[in-house]
Amino acid sequence: LFITRLLLECGYNTLTFTSPHLVRTNERIMYNMMEISDDNLIEITNSLKNIFEKNQLTPTTFEFFFLIAIMYGIQKDADYFVIETGLGGRLDCTNVIVPEMSVITTIGFDHIEILGNTIKQIASEKAGIIKPKSPVIFGKQRYRCSSVFSNIAKKQLSPFYSVKKLYKVRNIRYSEEGIAFSFKRKGKDEINFLLPFYGKHQIWNFLTALECVLQISPNLIEHLKIYGSIDLNISGRIEKLSVEQNLFIDTAHNKESIDSLVVALGKHFPKRKWDILFSVCDTKDVQYMSKKISKIANQVLVTNLSAYKQADIQLLASELQKYSCKIEVIPEQEEAFDIFMRNSKYSNAKLVTGSFYLSGPFKEWYFNKFS
Repeated sequence: LFITRLLLECGYNTLTFTSPHLVRTNERIMYNMMEISDDNLIEITNSLKNIFEKNQLTPTTFEFFFLIAIMYGIQKDADYFVIETGLGGRLDCTNVIVPEMSVITTIGFDHIEILGNTIKQIASEKAGIIKPKSPVIFGKQRYRCSSVFSNIAKKQLSPFYSVKKLYKVRNIRYSEEGIAFSFKRKGKDEINFLLPFYGKHQIWNFLTALECVLQISPNLIEHLKIYGSIDLNISGRIEKLSVEQNLFIDTAHNKESIDSLVVALGKHFPKRKWDILFSVCDTKDVQYMSKKISKIANQVLVTNLSAYKQADIQLLASELQKYSCKIEVIPEQEEAFDIFMRNSKYSNAKLVTGSFYLSGPFKEWYFNKFS
């Protein structure tokens, strides 16, 4: 979404495809930051349905929405398609595209049962989106995998740009309004900037997107120097649902994202302890995520995920108890939501996190009940 926002700042019409969604499937497909309408979604779905039936094809849900996004972007005559890969990269259905540019953001240990047990294996799968003689941008990496990316780029004769090497970041200041900092790209003036987001990791996400768009529109950096901020909301990324109720949701669902969440909240709200609604898919590192979330918790309400993902809530509760957390277990999701929001014992700042399959259903429930 950073890339999309910056392309719009440059005057381009943009089709964006992301996954998964939090509340509505329409969130996955946007033209100029506006979700696809129900009418357009139905129209394209019906046209694709006829093709699938005629050719006896059975696409996955992700493949189906990817095709809808491509057709919608063609209908709207978008200047640029911003396509997020699904799982991995090399074997992802989105990899049929020959891109103007490839972007590899920060990677971590996720989907190891499919992508591989080592960071080198995972990096190699992610680098599968690098195409011959097509530029590639590397975001800041936690692990030593940049060499994997650069070696593959060299073999493909693809120009590559490392954001960590191109940019210097200084004067980081955390507040409840977001994160202020200054940055300098090689050969350019230093710029003071404000992001309306939480966490240092968002600085590097922004700079990765910036470098991508600068390859298309070099004058963008002068525009940012004048305005000094960007107007963007990213759903589910330490998202403030209510100022009055001091309520936040986040989709942290693995070790790296829960690390980023805990660090960010500690920086932006240093004296705050949280009442947390929490659940974790049983394929994730439940022990690690429980230990991390306990560091910022006043108390934790544990519940199940949706029908599409399983959570071992008893294991989750027992892990949290190891770290002296006050625990309540309410297996039924909507009952847990109601207690979390209406019971006076949950009166501190509130955080919902651990999975897309918790934060998404909660957000939908919350706006149905309180909007």
